[in-house]
Amino acid sequence: MLLLLLFACFGEPDPNQLTVSDLENAVPQKNLSKLCSGLKALDPEIQQVAAENIRIFEPDNIKECVCTALADTSNGLRDGIIRGMKGEKRNAVAGCVADVVKKSETPNREIAISLMADIPAPIINKSLMELAMNVADDKATRASAIRAVGGV
Repeated sequence: MLLLLLFACFGEPDPNQLTVSDLENAVPQKNLSKLCSGLKALDPEIQQVAAENIRIFEPDNIKECVCTALADTSNGLRDGIIRGMKGEKRNAVAGCVADVVKKSETPNREIAISLMADIPAPIINKSLMELAMNVADDKATRASAIRAVGGV
């Protein structure tokens, strides 16, 4: 609700005009609109900084923003966001990553799967195990999942 109010009042800034400094300044201002916009930037560094900074907020306030921004029609997903989720322990937020990667039609899944190893939320390990055991998935995807959970 708060997120919708912020978007309605201020609009969403152009993600490709944001700088690292803009995103870092958005935190003390509690400017979720700017951080959400940063998740959609073309530059993976901006995506990562936005994801790292948005994680200080409550999951209820950021989940929709993160889940929506994660999927990218041109590349399958925005890997900068996954990099920015490193250390995330809350299932509500990390679940977005798991949901996108579980979809076999998502391009570049192996990259995302390898990055998931740095997200300690319980849902991630569970998802990686499911991917590793899914015989319907291709061998490369299953092998990436096994490596991510600490296998060979």
